[in-house]
Amino acid sequence: MDYFKLFDLPLSFEVDKKALTQAYYRLSKEYHPDNFAMASADAQASALSTTSDINTGYKILKNKQQRLKYVLQLLGVDFQEGKESMPQEFLMEMMDLNEAIMDYKMDPNPDVRNKIETQVATFQSDIEAHVQKNMASLDMASPQQEQLTAIKSYYLKSKYLKRLLDNLDDRGVEM
Repeated sequence: MDYFKLFDLPLSFEVDKKALTQAYYRLSKEYHPDNFAMASADAQASALSTTSDINTGYKILKNKQQRLKYVLQLLGVDFQEGKESMPQEFLMEMMDLNEAIMDYKMDPNPDVRNKIETQVATFQSDIEAHVQKNMASLDMASPQQEQLTAIKSYYLKSKYLKRLLDNLDDRGVEM
């Protein structure tokens, strides 16, 4: 399922959120199960399936991280969750941040927390600045592999940084 086509939006790493939301409500209204109450069982099942696609597509396209991964997958980039390699230098920096987070959790201090959050924000800003040129110049019809690799690396690093912040806040992360 191509959610960009479903919502009549151009394939892009960025979406017009207003247009996305308008398309979501229009499609939700059009395919609402109540509109098919008197239809055949096949038509009801089809409407239900389409409604599910609409909800899933909206959830993916409105979330920057999910949308980024989805676009990369549409462009043929393969993801092997948990088996992706990361640059050694990045991993060493993340290990230092993880240690700082563990130290903070053992002895909470607002100044230490602010320092950690600032470091994560700096890493995020640095990797975003590096990838923006690739994202802006990527030809969606004929993407260059090196650009896709750089964008995938950005996605994986961003995901790692988000996990660090989630760990800092104890959001769904086991220690």
